Amino acid sequence: MTIMQVFTQCFVQAYHENNKQHKFPLKAYFPYNPHSLVMAFLKHPSDLPGTSVYQHLDHLAGMLKTTVEVKGSESSDELFNNWFLLIHFGEWADLAAEQLLLSQAESSNLLWLLVFYYAPNNENQQRTQTMVEARSVCDYLTSLSRMPTISVADLQTLFSSKTSVNQPVTKHIVMHLIISFVLFIPNGRTIARELIAYFIAGGCEIPEVTGLLTHISNTASQLGVKYQCSVKLANDLLQEFQCGV
Repeated sequence: MTIMQVFTQCFVQAYHENNKQHKFPLKAYFPYNPHSLVMAFLKHPSDLPGTSVYQHLDHLAGMLKTTVEVKGSESSDELFNNWFLLIHFGEWADLAAEQLLLSQAESSNLLWLLVFYYAPNNENQQRTQTMVEARSVCDYLTSLSRMPTISVADLQTLFSSKTSVNQPVTKHIVMHLIISFVLFIPNGRTIARELIAYFIAGGCEIPEVTGLLTHISNTASQLGVKYQCSVKLANDLLQEFQCGV
């Protein structure tokens, strides 16, 4: 997924830079998706000031949800094409996780986007249940972010309680939100290294954690100076993983 997302970022950048060359319109490269949805994904997050990131993300997720649940429900091919578009622009899933933890607003669209990213084949009832689980995780992490001090045990308890359920998708979403918490939330950063030591000791979660650190770092590096702290921390944690394994 990370390789695909980096390739897409490079492709879009090259497309916009090579203005003198004859080229097909962008919609020609994404023929199976609504043009308005493609253009929403192509908007670069760093070009959106302040709260506009949340607003655009909410709008984008709402458009994708409508396309999937109304227009894209007719065939598995349409479902796959819409999910594949999201995978190409996976930075929006990373931003959805970040905004779910940082924003005061509660957006069901952002929750839906994150769940669809990991479980495109879920039926509506399954997806609704997964969204309920994801919302409870967001609420717990948000409450932790307001506490003067937190411990890694708080995150260990959250991880073990949510991943004991026999639903792999829930585990992936919980992991994504926890890694986002330690990278983007000031309180979370204070226990990032201790949490990584916990995962290294556990062993079995290492591939998923390193994958998340890699592509969230890639997303954050596209967003400018504001996210330098998160990028540096992610890279430091990746190095510690390599040394600890």
